[in-house]
Amino acid sequence: MAPLSPAATAEAVNKAYANPSNPPPFPKTGPAASDDYFKDAVFIGDSIMDDVEMFNLFPTANFVTKVGISPLSAPRKEFRYKGSREYESMYDVVAKYPHRKIYIMLGSNSLDNKRSDLAFADYQTMMETFLERFSDSIIYLIAPPSQTKHKLEELKIPPKRYANFRDLLVAFAQERQCYVIDYYSVVLTEQGYLPGKYDCGDGIHPNYEGLRLFEEAVRTHTVSPVIQFTFAK
Repeated sequence: MAPLSPAATAEAVNKAYANPSNPPPFPKTGPAASDDYFKDAVFIGDSIMDDVEMFNLFPTANFVTKVGISPLSAPRKEFRYKGSREYESMYDVVAKYPHRKIYIMLGSNSLDNKRSDLAFADYQTMMETFLERFSDSIIYLIAPPSQTKHKLEELKIPPKRYANFRDLLVAFAQERQCYVIDYYSVVLTEQGYLPGKYDCGDGIHPNYEGLRLFEEAVRTHTVSPVIQFTFAK
């Protein structure tokens, strides 16, 4: 990934999604945030995030999810705003919800058939639109979990592919001044796999216990939005 120019970096630092009291990319660990914190949060993702919504782990938040999506396909798909029958782009649906905090966990479906650098190129293209459209929000990039040893061997995927994707995500977050929830490292064996005790049975999706660790990681790593004031001339 090419480094940002000094001008671009300076612009990124001034965005609302970077709080100077807690510089990116990692939020400080603190007490678990209450449901009130997530009233203006939107969670975006594939089937794993869909499971997070199904288990009602963040009851006050809104979700924009679809099974099977990737950073490449998500911007091309259409989603429904809650209570609406109309289908709109992912970005337009997110914009309709209160969105001072945006959580994004995508990439797993790309890593099934792409090298980490190619998968992340799609991710970066998607993120440029998020950063442009939602500069008034704190943006959390969630590193997706690996798969079980049996599943990765079946698919002939080296576990390092997920590790490399995580590292690229962290580097991007640091450059563009947004935050990382390192869920990848939370549910991981020393060899780089999803542990069997957190496998729902298909080798891909974390079970309820694994998703409770997701909830804990999110709730204990939060950043306060930067308050912006406008003064009348």
